[in-house]
Amino acid sequence: MKERNEKKAKILYDFLDESKLFKGTVEKKDRSLMNVPFVTGDADLDALFVKEAKEAGFVNLKGHRTVGGMRASIYNAMPIEGVEKLVAFMREFEKKTYKLVNFKIYAIAAAKGRGNPFLSAAAVDFLKQKQPAYGKI
Repeated sequence: MKERNEKKAKILYDFLDESKLFKGTVEKKDRSLMNVPFVTGDADLDALFVKEAKEAGFVNLKGHRTVGGMRASIYNAMPIEGVEKLVAFMREFEKKTYKLVNFKIYAIAAAKGRGNPFLSAAAVDFLKQKQPAYGKI
C-alpha cells in the first residue's frame, strides 16, 4: 500500500514540478502522500480550474477556505488511474489556458502603463525618459 501511495504522489508531484501553470505549495521535504495542495498563482484561474474540473468529474479539489488554491486528496481508495486522469486533465487545462494567462499578464501590464510585462518597472521608467540621439554625447 505504501509503494502504491508513493507512486500516486510521485505522478502528481512530478507534474506539478514541471508545470508552467500549476505549482505545489509545500516544500519537497514536507510533502504529503495523501493531500497535495497546489495553485496557479491567480485566484480567478484557480476558480476556473475548480469549476472545469468539477464539470469533468473531479470533485472536492477546492483548497481550504483560509489557504485557497486547490488540494488533491489521494488517499488509499484513490486508484493510480484516478491520479493519472487528474494529471491528464491538468495538462489539458494548462494547454488551453496558456494563451489566456499570457493575455492576462499583458493586460495587467498595459493597465499599469507597461507595454512589456517582462521589463522591470525601472526599465520601463528608463525607456519612457527622453533619450539622447545616437552618436551625440
